[in-house]
Amino acid sequence: ADDGGTVNFTGGGSGLLKHINTNGVAYIVNCAGATNGLVTCVSGRSFAVADAGLPVRHVVAECYNDWPTGLVDNVSIAGWKTSISHMIKIRAAQGHRHNGTLSLTQATGFTLRNSGNTAVVMISPDYVVCHVQLEGLCLYSSSSASPVVTTSQHSSMRECVVRGGSAGLETNVRVESDVVNCVFYDQAQRGIGIDIDAGKNLNVFNSTFCGSPYGIYRMRSDMSSVLNVANCLMKCSTAGIVSIGAVSVNYTATSDATADDFGGAGNRINQTFKFMNEAADDFHLAADDMGAKDRGSSAVMVLADVDGDNRMDGLPDIGADESPGSVQPGVDAYGIPDAWKIQYFGSASATNAGALIDADGDGMCNLSEFIAGTCPTNATSRFQVLALRSEGGGGEAGFSVTFQTVTGRLYTARYCDNLLAGSWGVLAPSNAAGTGGQMTITDTNKPAIRFYRLGVKMQ
Repeated sequence: ADDGGTVNFTGGGSGLLKHINTNGVAYIVNCAGATNGLVTCVSGRSFAVADAGLPVRHVVAECYNDWPTGLVDNVSIAGWKTSISHMIKIRAAQGHRHNGTLSLTQATGFTLRNSGNTAVVMISPDYVVCHVQLEGLCLYSSSSASPVVTTSQHSSMRECVVRGGSAGLETNVRVESDVVNCVFYDQAQRGIGIDIDAGKNLNVFNSTFCGSPYGIYRMRSDMSSVLNVANCLMKCSTAGIVSIGAVSVNYTATSDATADDFGGAGNRINQTFKFMNEAADDFHLAADDMGAKDRGSSAVMVLADVDGDNRMDGLPDIGADESPGSVQPGVDAYGIPDAWKIQYFGSASATNAGALIDADGDGMCNLSEFIAGTCPTNATSRFQVLALRSEGGGGEAGFSVTFQTVTGRLYTARYCDNLLAGSWGVLAPSNAAGTGGQMTITDTNKPAIRFYRLGVKMQ
């Protein structure tokens, strides 16, 4: 009842309650006046502000899979100037995403499908839409129209399952774009997973292509862009990759002989893949697969798979799915000991003890809490940066990152000067052993702009 209504702060200010998600988090925007003290809603309910928030970086259309008879609707976004760092995101809400498969009878997650011979999603300058990211969606075309067509600036697809159409994705992007952790299958009309007509560089990482003649197809002779393919699985009836121009292919496996046509490292040709249930369009890797399991490269920093499962058991798998390792007695499929679950949840089979469940709502699932050595039932216990500090003066001074450590864990800080290029370096010391206290890692050679991330793993 309070969603969309005005709220008042005891300090005298006001704001607008835009949305309350399934985790009970309220977002207040358009704040004016003194925004301190309790917040009171129209209904009389009140709550305290836990986080002052950050400037809006993205406009998000969040999709919920709770329309059993379907929904025809639209979202209007006006007055928003996009850029690579200010994107429009169309994403399925947490808890409403697919499980890596697309079902037409009972959708496993929020599904977009077309009506007639039109694209499911059209991203085009004609509609003044640029810098768009699709995340966690099922996209289905029952006609010859491609599910996704983009001719705009910088488009991104992540964790999407794409079925049908002449090509799963038709792209003519004008700024470097990416496809990560996506599944393309049954593109029966023209038989192409991704059809590249023109445009700038395209990165295709950790994606699976099945049930179509071609995986990736690029045959324009006037293209100066680079196609970057890494950790991709292609089970195609004619050819996994057909391309002219600059192509970089690494740690990619194909059922034909095209994976190594372009040089590169770690590629595998003429492979046989084993899926959980290919006949039912379930392209999760089977535990005993020999063609793609543990054959990928961790140099491509994709930390989770199409389902959100961590790629943490040694070398990552090739393709969109990370198959759980063999299960040991007293340990679940993700490597979490039953004893750990019993310690925090009272039972190894407790409903909130699942590996991918965020029991305390702090943004880290139980698996991530186990790896980081944090408490899964305490929202204040999470792996996070405690302090960022510029060392000395000037735009190119050193930069330090401080964080809390746990014994039995190894920590690595990485840096990147260009997020679109996707190449991450390692700051020394790498794999620093946790002490139980705070640790600071300093970048002594920082340029004017640099991005950082922290990683933790079991010792």
